[in-house]
Amino acid sequence: MISISVIFWLFITLFGLIGIMRGWAKEVLVTFSGVLSLFIIDIFRGFIDGLFDPSTQSGAENSFWFLSAVIILMAFFGYQSPRFGFIAQKTTRERLTEAVLGAIFGGVNAYLVVGSIWSFLARANYFPELEFIIAPLAEDPFLVTFPLPPDWMAGTPLYVILAILAVFIVAVFI
Repeated sequence: MISISVIFWLFITLFGLIGIMRGWAKEVLVTFSGVLSLFIIDIFRGFIDGLFDPSTQSGAENSFWFLSAVIILMAFFGYQSPRFGFIAQKTTRERLTEAVLGAIFGGVNAYLVVGSIWSFLARANYFPELEFIIAPLAEDPFLVTFPLPPDWMAGTPLYVILAILAVFIVAVFI
């Protein structure tokens, strides 16, 4: 059985490779949509907890599915971005910079999407009735020791990051 930590790092690598192919301009939009989805979840947290009682196992599991759907849908729509010909024309001679920035933003996107889903899964106690999902072991060498996005991106830090990304998108793309 493969560890959830290994899956997390595989997704960061995969999203980084996707970022290299897509370029940093498109990946910034996905980053914005990921942060926006966390903002939506943060704003409606009281309403979501009212729909699904997180103190019960079934409520926590239903909350997991709902919150994961929000993150995945926003990431999906973030990846459906238009072509940026003016950005591509400016940066074709700087392919290495484009690739490195694309990989960085792709990894950040994986951290936002997959890390958020992992955090929601931990809140649902890793679905105890399913045998193929187990909590990570403490001795796992790939275990993520830093906080996952929903754990630290709430309230003021989330609003500041969202504002910075919005200003960046307006400055670069408009």
